[in-house]
Amino acid sequence: MDAAAATAVNGVLEVEERKAQKSYWEEHSKDLTVEAMMLDSRAADLDKEERPEILSLLPPYEGKSVLELGAGIGRFTGELVKTAGHVLAMDFIESVIKKV
Repeated sequence: MDAAAATAVNGVLEVEERKAQKSYWEEHSKDLTVEAMMLDSRAADLDKEERPEILSLLPPYEGKSVLELGAGIGRFTGELVKTAGHVLAMDFIESVIKKV
């Protein structure tokens, strides 16, 4: 298979994968809990441990504009808003954006 054919095949596969992912999250975002979004019944406990660790890995964002892609239910958005100058949180699942 030449490079052009591989790109065409990969492009089609990528589009199908995106559709599958979007469909999955549209179906599973009806229950907007941290457990549902993290796919783990112990997610609240995990979130308490993991969120500060993940935020500590970010470069300094105090007073800066932050773009949060894949914001989901806003697990990190609330923490970012406390010190960033401006936060724009986005997600590709429309039902999440409307409810958060």
